[in-house]
Amino acid sequence: MAILTGAGDRIFSGGWDLKESDESLTADLYYDSEVGNGPGGFGGIAEFWGLTKPVIAAVNGSAAGGGFEITLACDMIVAAEHARFVLPETRIGLLPVAGGIQNLHRRIPYNIAMHLIMTGEPISALRPLDGAL
Repeated sequence: MAILTGAGDRIFSGGWDLKESDESLTADLYYDSEVGNGPGGFGGIAEFWGLTKPVIAAVNGSAAGGGFEITLACDMIVAAEHARFVLPETRIGLLPVAGGIQNLHRRIPYNIAMHLIMTGEPISALRPLDGAL
């Protein structure tokens, strides 16, 4: 078993710094998934499909963008009460293609997943996922 967690209690993983991203690198990522990524894809976990032991994300703060996508690649997510999840890249017209749009609707009710993907709004770990917004 492996447990992924962040240091401290404010941020699990902030993902990619969208304010500092280079437009050419952004374009390259959509055409070549290995640009800037090593084995396992984004975050070293998103493309390891053959793992035989469970991977747990212990989210102890904010999981934003790629950090949220890393949690979605894990087998289980355990979140602190103050944890938040967000896909902010959708606010600037980018798709969360390291697992956000592929995996989120499989983990939570479809309408909540679509709301998060389309709006880029955060969701609290304490929010019930009963399918209603």
